[in-house]
Amino acid sequence: ESTRENQLNFIVLDACRDNPFESNWNKTRSYGKGGGLAKIPPPTGSLIAFSTDHGQTAADGDGGNSLYSQVLAEKLLEENVSIEQVFKNVRTEVLKLSPEKQSPVEESKLTGDIFYLNKKSE
Repeated sequence: ESTRENQLNFIVLDACRDNPFESNWNKTRSYGKGGGLAKIPPPTGSLIAFSTDHGQTAADGDGGNSLYSQVLAEKLLEENVSIEQVFKNVRTEVLKLSPEKQSPVEESKLTGDIFYLNKKSE
Protein backbone atom coordinates (compact mmCIF):
# COMPACT_ATOMS: atom_id res chain seq x y z
CA GLU A 1 0.00 0.00 0.00
CA SER A 2 1.15 3.51 -0.75
CA THR A 3 1.94 5.46 2.40
CA ARG A 4 2.85 8.82 0.86
CA GLU A 5 0.01 11.17 0.04
CA ASN A 6 -0.58 11.59 -3.71
CA GLN A 7 2.11 9.03 -4.59
CA LEU A 8 1.52 7.44 -8.01
CA ASN A 9 2.67 3.99 -9.00
CA PHE A 10 2.30 2.54 -12.50
CA ILE A 11 2.91 -1.07 -13.43
CA VAL A 12 2.59 -2.16 -17.06
CA LEU A 13 2.46 -5.89 -17.80
CA ASP A 14 2.93 -6.60 -21.47
CA ALA A 15 3.20 -10.33 -21.71
CA CYS A 16 1.24 -12.87 -23.65
CA ARG A 17 -0.27 -13.87 -20.29
CA ASP A 18 -0.40 -17.60 -20.81
CA ASN A 19 1.60 -20.32 -19.08
CA PRO A 20 4.10 -21.95 -21.46
CA PHE A 21 4.52 -24.85 -19.02
CA GLU A 22 0.80 -25.62 -18.70
CA SER A 23 0.90 -28.41 -21.32
CA ASN A 24 3.41 -30.27 -19.14
CA TRP A 25 1.18 -30.23 -16.07
CA ASN A 26 -0.34 -33.44 -14.82
CA LYS A 27 -3.81 -33.57 -16.39
CA THR A 28 -5.35 -34.62 -13.06
CA ARG A 29 -4.49 -31.33 -11.40
CA SER A 30 -7.38 -29.03 -10.65
CA TYR A 31 -5.81 -25.98 -12.28
CA GLY A 32 -7.59 -26.68 -15.52
CA LYS A 33 -6.75 -25.28 -18.92
CA GLY A 34 -7.10 -21.54 -18.96
CA GLY A 35 -5.31 -18.77 -20.70
CA GLY A 36 -4.32 -15.53 -19.20
CA LEU A 37 -3.50 -13.99 -15.91
CA ALA A 38 -5.88 -13.69 -13.00
CA LYS A 39 -7.22 -10.33 -11.88
CA ILE A 40 -4.67 -8.48 -9.74
CA PRO A 41 -5.93 -5.69 -7.48
CA PRO A 42 -3.58 -2.69 -7.25
CA PRO A 43 -2.62 -0.99 -4.01
CA THR A 44 -4.00 2.48 -3.29
CA GLY A 45 -2.33 5.12 -5.46
CA SER A 46 -1.49 2.61 -8.17
CA LEU A 47 -2.53 1.63 -11.68
CA ILE A 48 -1.73 -1.77 -13.16
CA ALA A 49 -2.06 -1.95 -16.95
CA PHE A 50 -2.33 -5.26 -18.78
CA SER A 51 -1.77 -5.80 -22.49
CA THR A 52 -5.00 -7.81 -22.67
CA ASP A 53 -8.07 -8.65 -20.62
CA HIS A 54 -8.12 -11.05 -17.66
CA GLY A 55 -8.20 -14.68 -18.71
CA GLN A 56 -7.17 -13.78 -22.27
CA THR A 57 -3.86 -13.99 -24.09
CA ALA A 58 -2.17 -11.43 -26.30
CA ALA A 59 -0.06 -11.99 -29.39
CA ASP A 60 3.66 -11.35 -29.07
CA GLY A 61 3.70 -9.35 -32.31
CA ASP A 62 5.75 -9.66 -35.46
CA GLY A 63 8.52 -7.17 -34.78
CA GLY A 64 10.76 -6.36 -31.85
CA ASN A 65 7.81 -5.10 -29.82
CA SER A 66 4.26 -6.26 -29.32
CA LEU A 67 1.28 -4.39 -30.71
CA TYR A 68 0.49 -3.17 -27.18
CA SER A 69 4.05 -1.88 -26.59
CA GLN A 70 4.11 -0.07 -29.92
CA VAL A 71 0.79 1.68 -29.28
CA LEU A 72 1.62 2.46 -25.63
CA ALA A 73 4.96 4.03 -26.60
CA GLU A 74 3.18 6.34 -29.06
CA LYS A 75 0.35 7.30 -26.73
CA LEU A 76 2.64 8.04 -23.75
CA LEU A 77 4.24 10.84 -25.79
CA GLU A 78 0.99 12.68 -26.53
CA GLU A 79 0.79 16.10 -24.89
CA ASN A 80 -1.93 17.23 -22.47
CA VAL A 81 -3.51 13.80 -22.07
CA SER A 82 -4.25 12.45 -18.58
CA ILE A 83 -2.72 9.09 -17.71
CA GLU A 84 -6.18 7.52 -17.50
CA GLN A 85 -6.97 8.80 -21.00
CA VAL A 86 -3.62 7.52 -22.29
CA PHE A 87 -4.65 3.98 -21.38
CA LYS A 88 -8.14 4.46 -22.86
CA ASN A 89 -6.53 5.65 -26.08
CA VAL A 90 -4.20 2.63 -26.08
CA ARG A 91 -7.15 0.27 -25.64
CA THR A 92 -9.07 1.94 -28.49
CA GLU A 93 -6.10 1.69 -30.87
CA VAL A 94 -5.16 -1.90 -29.95
CA LEU A 95 -8.78 -3.02 -30.38
CA LYS A 96 -8.84 -1.36 -33.79
CA LEU A 97 -5.50 -2.80 -34.95
CA SER A 98 -6.26 -6.32 -33.69
CA PRO A 99 -9.81 -6.50 -35.13
CA GLU A 100 -11.31 -6.65 -31.59
CA LYS A 101 -9.11 -9.65 -30.60
CA GLN A 102 -6.96 -7.93 -27.97
CA SER A 103 -8.47 -5.66 -25.34
CA PRO A 104 -6.01 -4.04 -22.92
CA VAL A 105 -7.31 -3.34 -19.41
CA GLU A 106 -6.24 -1.45 -16.32
CA GLU A 107 -6.91 -1.94 -12.65
CA SER A 108 -6.73 1.46 -10.96
CA LYS A 109 -6.82 2.78 -7.45
CA LEU A 110 -5.30 6.13 -8.36
CA THR A 111 -6.08 8.97 -5.99
CA GLY A 112 -5.64 12.71 -6.04
CA ASP A 113 -5.55 15.10 -8.96
CA ILE A 114 -5.44 14.35 -12.67
CA PHE A 115 -1.92 13.29 -13.70
CA TYR A 116 -0.34 14.25 -17.03
CA LEU A 117 2.93 12.77 -18.30
CA ASN A 118 3.44 15.53 -20.91
CA LYS A 119 1.64 18.57 -19.58
CA LYS A 120 2.42 21.59 -21.74
CA SER A 121 1.66 24.98 -20.29
CA GLU A 122 -0.26 27.41 -22.47
